Amino acid sequence: SPDWKLVYFDDRAVVYVKNIARFQHIIARAAYEMIDPAIAGGTEIRAEDAPRWLAEAERAVAAAPGEWSPLQYKAKALMALGRLDEAEGATRALLELNPSAYFAWADLGFIDMLRNQPGEAERAFTECVRLRPDYSPCQEYLARLRERR
Repeated sequence: SPDWKLVYFDDRAVVYVKNIARFQHIIARAAYEMIDPAIAGGTEIRAEDAPRWLAEAERAVAAAPGEWSPLQYKAKALMALGRLDEAEGATRALLELNPSAYFAWADLGFIDMLRNQPGEAERAFTECVRLRPDYSPCQEYLARLRERR
């Protein structure tokens, strides 16, 4: 709802404040316009919006050090910008904090596909499927990679 503005999130909490005069100083300083972790499912990050996503993600990482969820937004924004080495670094940092993050393994596989590293991509997608057998994106990419062999 536009009546509420996201001002903080981490792996356990999402904080919104009411969009009223009393909280305008907090909203001006801390509100996120692009990121909204309360929305279920993935959000597409378009290349033209990626710099704004990245700025918000970096602010979220700084506000919640040691939390994996802000790193996911950072990695996605970096991927949209084509900064694959940095996206891989953010994704690996996420996996250090949350090794069972199947979606991060999917992202690593996708990065490896973009780099034309099918063996590495297959390893990442295999780990994704091991962690979440019903996750169709990893199943589909894994099947495509195995068909090409």
